Amino acid sequence: MTAPTLLILNPNSSRPVTEALGEAVRALGSPVRFTVDQLDDAPAEITCPADHHTVAPLVLDRLRSAEDRYAAAVIACHGDPALQEARRQSRYPVLGIGQTSLHAAAAAADRFAVLTLGSALVERKWNQVRSAGLGDRCAAVEPTHTSVAHGLAHEPDLAPYRAAAERALAAGAGALVLGCAGMLALAAPLAAEFGVPVVEPVTVTCALAAALTRPTR
Repeated sequence: MTAPTLLILNPNSSRPVTEALGEAVRALGSPVRFTVDQLDDAPAEITCPADHHTVAPLVLDRLRSAEDRYAAAVIACHGDPALQEARRQSRYPVLGIGQTSLHAAAAAADRFAVLTLGSALVERKWNQVRSAGLGDRCAAVEPTHTSVAHGLAHEPDLAPYRAAAERALAAGAGALVLGCAGMLALAAPLAAEFGVPVVEPVTVTCALAAALTRPTR
């Protein structure tokens, strides 16, 4: 039996983000093999609707060219750029860490909230929540006013994430979604501090993608 290989696509050009994704999937300890890649022609960060528009065709091109080599693909940006279009064009499953994490949070608590990077993304996050059919389950979308790189620092300052989490919990959330792949390392400290489920989208989505694939003979 041959373990399937999944593509984890970082749709920005940040090498630190790509390396963090690789560390996260290796920590899963899954028998499934993962290839982690990035889009070198994309912006270094995806922090506004214009960035999502820029990377969408790049995501589609990369997934189209990779179709014969992988059993499934994960778009590792919480905004899920080009997710619906990718599913329509692809013969393999394509998962987005944004959509998957929202449903995971809804499974963990009656109401949840999303922590996003900045105010420019708040409306887009609400649109994602509604598109997932979870508008009445989302208590808040709270910006942290940080960058993608901020959460990847060796010892990131938790204050902005803590403040956003406090606002979200005050709004009635029983679970938190980290709305950026760059927030990978923040799930454990926030969960320990606030005592609620904190959904880390990359790990959740890659684990689901691995569970949905089967070894081949």
